[in-house]
Amino acid sequence: MTDLDAANDPNTSPDELGKLASKHGQLEEARRYFSMGVESDDPKGVMLCAESLCNVMIFQREEREARALFERVALRYGDAMSSRFLRAWASFEKKSGDVSKACDLFSMSAKRNPRDERTWLQWAQLERRRNKNTALECVRAGVNVSPLNPFLWQLYGGLSWEVEGAARGRDVFMRGVKNCSRNQQLLMEWAVMEIQEGEPRRGLDVLRRGDLSTRGRHGPLLELWVRTAKSLGEEEEASRLELLTEQAT
Repeated sequence: MTDLDAANDPNTSPDELGKLASKHGQLEEARRYFSMGVESDDPKGVMLCAESLCNVMIFQREEREARALFERVALRYGDAMSSRFLRAWASFEKKSGDVSKACDLFSMSAKRNPRDERTWLQWAQLERRRNKNTALECVRAGVNVSPLNPFLWQLYGGLSWEVEGAARGRDVFMRGVKNCSRNQQLLMEWAVMEIQEGEPRRGLDVLRRGDLSTRGRHGPLLELWVRTAKSLGEEEEASRLELLTEQAT
């Protein structure tokens, strides 16, 4: 269905109509549709439109109005608030600087839907600033739900290293690489932790797992690989990699 067809279809929801208007830069029209949706009797539609309307308000620097809308919908639906709505509200509070409230909202979101990997990841990223043990619990829950999510494994490996030590962190990274074998950023994160630990040789061994194919080549990983190889006197390996680095840029 084209945008025009969707706009003329009586079954198109206010949230979809608002997003179409936003896509074409018609923010006032988008606000009108989202506002209509917020006043509807459909709980799911109300929360989707409230989230979208808050995003427009935030873009237009109306943070106070956005917070008031989140709170109004929360008062209306209470325990029936969706995990997605709570996560959106938490993200807003995070950006506004209220870390404690954001964490509470992420916690509520996770309870509503413990299988939402995005909630676990975003909550863990925030908790890492104030309580690494709680962050670690979040990423553990996240990888149990989504074992193929490399972003969760990156965070899990780093947190395990910081909280439980290098041996445990290594074990987590190994599990992550086993599940996400093609993710070059995950390998790079592991290598960085090894190098920071004072184990550049281990770091080099990790980097050697990198994909050197044209399609899979990862510029930052190659650059770190070159620097690490040079620091260990592996000049021939470094020279060969430098040619690939030039091709990747």
